[in-house]
Amino acid sequence: MIVYGDHKRTQDAQQLREAAGEMAIRLDRMSHGIRRHAALVGLFISVSELVQALADVDFGTGGIDIFSPRQQQGARLLVGLAAEVAKSWRSGFNVGGGIDPGLLKLLAGLDCQAEVLTGSAEGYAHYALYPESYLDAAQKSGLDANTCVIGVRSIGLGLAAMVAASIGAPAPFSVRPIGHPFHRHINADPRSITAWKNNPSARFAVVDEGPGLSGSSMHAVVVWL
Repeated sequence: MIVYGDHKRTQDAQQLREAAGEMAIRLDRMSHGIRRHAALVGLFISVSELVQALADVDFGTGGIDIFSPRQQQGARLLVGLAAEVAKSWRSGFNVGGGIDPGLLKLLAGLDCQAEVLTGSAEGYAHYALYPESYLDAAQKSGLDANTCVIGVRSIGLGLAAMVAASIGAPAPFSVRPIGHPFHRHINADPRSITAWKNNPSARFAVVDEGPGLSGSSMHAVVVWL
C-alpha cells in the first residue's frame, strides 16, 4: 500500500538554484560508478522541479503558457543535464567527475527572481519511474532531431528533456493542463510552436509520465496542436 499526500512547499527559487549548484560541484569529486550516476540523476530531478516551478510562475502571472526567455534557458539547461545522464547511462556508469562547465553557467544565469511552489514528482517518488527509461524509449521510437517535443507539466518537462537529448531535438516547450481532471484543456500561446506547425516534415512528441485515469491531459495537448 502506498500512502502519500500532495505536499507542496513555497520556496525561494534562488535558494533552490544555489542548492542545485552545490550538488553539481560535488560531482567534481566523484569517480565513475553507480553512486556518481545516482547523484547526477538527483541533480537532474532537482533542476527539473525548479524549472517547471518557474514555468508555473510565468503561467500564473499571465494565465497562458509562453516559451519565455527564462523557460527557454531552463529547457536548454535540462536538455544539457539529460545529455550528461545519457552519457553516464550508456557508458555503463563509466563517466566520472563534474559536468560540462557550460551547464554550470546556464544554471548560475537562470532567472530565479521568484518564489515557487514545489513538491516531489509523484512518478519518481512513488512509482519507480526512471528518467533513463525515456532515453531508451526515445532512442527506439524512430523520432529524429526534426521533432517538436512538448512536456506536460509538471514531471513531463524533465522527461521531455530526456526525449529531446536522446534524439538530438531542440529544447522542449511545456504546457500545464487545467480544468476538470476528466476534461482538461490547454491555454498556451500557439506562436510558441509556429515554426514547427509550418514545417510539413516535423513530428511531435508529447511527453508525460502516463495518461492518468482519464487521459484528458494528453488529449488536451493533441486538441491544442
